[in-house]
Amino acid sequence: AALIPIWFICAALGTKYGLWGWKIGLGLMTIKIGPLLIFATLILAVVGAVLMLIARPFAGWKAAIFAALIPAIALSQVMAIKAKSANIPPIHDISTDPNAPLQFSTQTLQMRIAQGETNPIVAPTLTPTPTNPNKPSRFAGLNVAQSQRLAYPTIAPLIVSGKSVAQVGEAAKSAARGLGLVTVKSEDCDCGAGSFTNIEATATSFWFGFVDDVAISVKPQGNDVRVDVRSVSRVGTSDLGANGKRVSAILSAIRAKTD
Repeated sequence: AALIPIWFICAALGTKYGLWGWKIGLGLMTIKIGPLLIFATLILAVVGAVLMLIARPFAGWKAAIFAALIPAIALSQVMAIKAKSANIPPIHDISTDPNAPLQFSTQTLQMRIAQGETNPIVAPTLTPTPTNPNKPSRFAGLNVAQSQRLAYPTIAPLIVSGKSVAQVGEAAKSAARGLGLVTVKSEDCDCGAGSFTNIEATATSFWFGFVDDVAISVKPQGNDVRVDVRSVSRVGTSDLGANGKRVSAILSAIRAKTD
């Protein structure tokens, strides 16, 4: 039973440190083999627990419970992830304005290309949501932008009043640093009506080392300042809500710093 967490840790960290690709670490070891390993271990643990209780009815109950507890906890985590994924669209590109999403610089695009097998940067309104025709889904027939609005209805541009573009831009930089993003590129122009702050950064997951690219734009909108954010995963079809959570966190952090 104790080998289960070791298996999943090896799958994740092996991917992160380049021992094997993400399709092996996540797709094969975690998604395909992982549940089978959990079920097999749980069955063996239950059978072993019964035999142990028969052989040592008073002395063996602690070991019996421990043997079944680890696979049971692992199984509950798998079921929780499955339940969560059922309510999240299989997309990996979240933007405050999916009709006109922020575009990444050549520098970031080259970084994505250099990684190898990466998701292309697409237009959310022109890209269908990938769904399984054999499984009913509320996202079937929708494009990525429509799926995002359905799953994340509160994600929208942040409008800040009473602050300059430069002030909000500094708040955006501070928010990015505070959330652990690594800045790739940052541009500022304090030039009146054309003022702007553009930030590009990366976010890396702890376990698998997955890299997501993030763009933040700060610019005038009338007498106010508008903040847009886009977060896109480099690999994988579904982000399990990671990009939506990140965009919301960035907006919340900027809002807190500019209130």
